[in-house]
Parts: sequence; structure tokens; C-alpha cells
Amino acid sequence: RTTFLATACVRQADIAAVVDDPDGIRDLMQKAASTLGGEVTAAQAIDSLHHYSLHQARLDKDSLLRAALEDLTDTSTRAHSHAILRELVRSIDRHSDLFSPGQVRGELEPLTKNTDLYPFQHRLLDGDIALIRVDGFMQGDSLSCGLFADSLQRAVLALHERAPIGWIVDLRANTGGNLYPMLAGLGPLLGCGDLGWNVDASGLKQAWWYCRDDDEPEGSSHITLVREPVVFNDTPPVVVLVGQHTGSAGEALALSFVGRSRTCSFGARTAGYASGNRMVFLPDSALLNVTCAWMMDRSGRTHPHGMIPDSLFEREEDAFRAAEEFLLTWRERSSRIACN
Repeated sequence: RTTFLATACVRQADIAAVVDDPDGIRDLMQKAASTLGGEVTAAQAIDSLHHYSLHQARLDKDSLLRAALEDLTDTSTRAHSHAILRELVRSIDRHSDLFSPGQVRGELEPLTKNTDLYPFQHRLLDGDIALIRVDGFMQGDSLSCGLFADSLQRAVLALHERAPIGWIVDLRANTGGNLYPMLAGLGPLLGCGDLGWNVDASGLKQAWWYCRDDDEPEGSSHITLVREPVVFNDTPPVVVLVGQHTGSAGEALALSFVGRSRTCSFGARTAGYASGNRMVFLPDSALLNVTCAWMMDRSGRTHPHGMIPDSLFEREEDAFRAAEEFLLTWRERSSRIACN
């Protein structure tokens, strides 16, 4: 992925490291700790990777650390050290990655151009169908997140005031980024309650939500990017469009609609990055993004190879036309939506 904000950081249970040769690991760690630069970074990166990875059971920390250190020398530049670690991290799974300090700063700096803050489109189509297209959101700073969430939710509320007969939520170009501003923006359509979970290797589940009611064990709460959670009193029909570019947090957003009544998904299988990540800052300010959990929808399914929509279409234009026709005729066919 192109951003370390692939999904929201999930809280991870402490997992005891089990290694075949603790003394060998200790010797390697001491060697790394006795030097500066790349070896210190490599040692902490491997330790964090092994501790948090969803694939911990098949990882040998000793072998990983040796593989990283054997290519490092006293003259290795920081860029070279990062390149070695990045290749190693990506070999574990396709969603883990390592980002340089410069890349991290770029993700956390507020955007200055308003056009860059709002990667979404909204309009009322012929037949009074509301269209909202969200292409992802890559920023992590509070200012940009708040502006995006507020602007997207205002767009949703403005469309709702025009009394559409149904909604098309287009996530086909949503490559991911920061999930929570997108959840906050689409929250009125999603409603309160748990929308999905990140499930780690031990089975521990961490939910994501837009808002929670008073009857929840932790009490009422909502995403603080919006002042008050707005939820529509009715449950308007929704067709979610997904495709091969729907990835990571985009997949989490699509999965948030699974289990919602009057909702179907059209399009193609998603990108296959439906997993949660843990962010770990390293001593040299690089950032390690570790895949630490599978995303689970409200039906209890995980999607390691991508979400398969209710109705498959080879061409995007066919999926869009079918969504329009579906919403225009669903009341005539049944008050209960049949997605296929």
C-alpha cells in the first residue's frame, strides 16, 4: 500500500515470544544494541514484527534477525538499512511495510489545498438516487481528519434532505488510508453499533464503530471527529459498489455495510488487504506497519483474499447501471431486498 495509515491501529494483546534458541536471540540483540544506526533499528523492527504479526506462529525471530543483520555493514546508510528491512517486512505478508521518517512526516502534515482534503463526490442522479463516492483518505493529522469527516457527513446530510429513493455508495476507487474519518462521514447511513472487528492471531476481537448506544457495556460513545452522531431514523436502501482497487481501509468501509438491512454489494472482488495493522515507531523514527489482525464483518466472516460482493460484474459500468436499476425497482419487487 501507499500509506502507513492502511487501517486504524488496533489494540493488540500481549503475546509471549516463543523461540527455539533464546540464548542465540539474546546474543544477536546484544550485538545490535552495542552499535548505532541500522542494527539497532533492525533489532527493534524484528522484535516488533515477531511480537505483533498475525503470522507470528510461522516466524522464526532468530532467522529474521540474522537475515537483516547479514546485509548491514558499518557503512550502511539509513536509506540502505530501511531498504533491507522493507524487503524483509514485505516478505512476511503483502500488507506489512516500513516507512521512512520522510514518508511519515508527509502523512502527518496537514494538507493545504482544499481540493486535496475532499477525495469524495456526491450528487443526486436521475430517478432521485443519491450517489456518494469515497476514494479513500490518506492523512493522519487531526485537522485534516476533522475537516474531511465534517465535509463528508455534511454532503450525506444534504443528499438526505432531498429524499432520495436509495443510495449508491461507490468505493471502487477507495484504496484505503484512514478508516475513521470515512466512517464518521458515512455514519448517518451506517447507524450505531459495532460495524466490524479486527481479530488477531489469539482470537482477540477489537470492534470498530461510528457510534454506540447506552446499552453497550462501555456505555454510549461516538467517533470524536464529529460533535454529535447523526443517524437517519429510516434505513434507506443502499448498494455498495466495490472492485479490485477497493483495499485496506476501503475494504473495512465496505465490510461495515455487510449485515446492514436493505443493503447489497455489486462489483468485483476487492484487493485482498482486509487486515488490520499495528504501527510501531523505530529508534530512527522510521515506522513499521505490522499486519496484526484479520477484518471480520458482522456475519462473522473474514476476507483474507478480498470481499466478494453479492452480485459480480466484469465491467464497472455494468455494475453501476445494475445498481441504478436495482434501486429504481426494488420497491416493486419486494419490501425485502434480494441481492442476487
